[in-house]
Amino acid sequence: MWVQAVTDAKRAIGRPARALVLTLTLVLLTIMPGTAHAGLSGFVPSSRKGAGEVWVEFPRFTEPFGDDYVGDYALTNGWGFGLGVSFGLADKLCLEGRSLQTNHTIEDAEWDLDLAYVGLKYCMVRDSPFQPFLSAGYVRQNLETDLSCVEENEYVRLTGHGILASAGMDYFRNNKFFITLRVEYAFVDYSYGVFGTEEQDLAESFDGRVLSASIGLGYRAPIW
Repeated sequence: MWVQAVTDAKRAIGRPARALVLTLTLVLLTIMPGTAHAGLSGFVPSSRKGAGEVWVEFPRFTEPFGDDYVGDYALTNGWGFGLGVSFGLADKLCLEGRSLQTNHTIEDAEWDLDLAYVGLKYCMVRDSPFQPFLSAGYVRQNLETDLSCVEENEYVRLTGHGILASAGMDYFRNNKFFITLRVEYAFVDYSYGVFGTEEQDLAESFDGRVLSASIGLGYRAPIW
């Protein structure tokens, strides 16, 4: 079952507003490194160890680019909760895994966008509370909702695989608590679906490319 397309009026208003927010976020990621406090230099531990973290994103802005997303699954802005682990390979390079669930609205229905990600993260600065980074890796995404309580509707889950590229900034208030800004672009094709109790491979893959930007608050601590 496909969700009805959003109206042209909603798109005309919503897409420029989200694009503006994404642009402002990118500007912040560019100018914030220059404001780092020299007095805090060196307080952040080296990445040559394992760390675990939890964070909340409030909000998470989304701008779908895939034709199928724009036409049938036009995600609104939402919020999310994530868990992650990392292991340092060098002072500025680490292997990381993240799991994130974000909540969105599509045509007045609540949908979850879940991702599981494994990739490499490069931190450009390690001796400042402002730490810009780049990352890229494999991502598995689920887009799902349960409309079984609504007449003539059902549980729907779409599953896809692809690549997730990120750019962002972590600002550490101390060794554990941080504020994060992140911009991500997911190159995902959904090829498998569950509709009610029926599981099936989609005859044509669903273009799920989406640009996201988020502001969050997190806690990070060494785990080994």
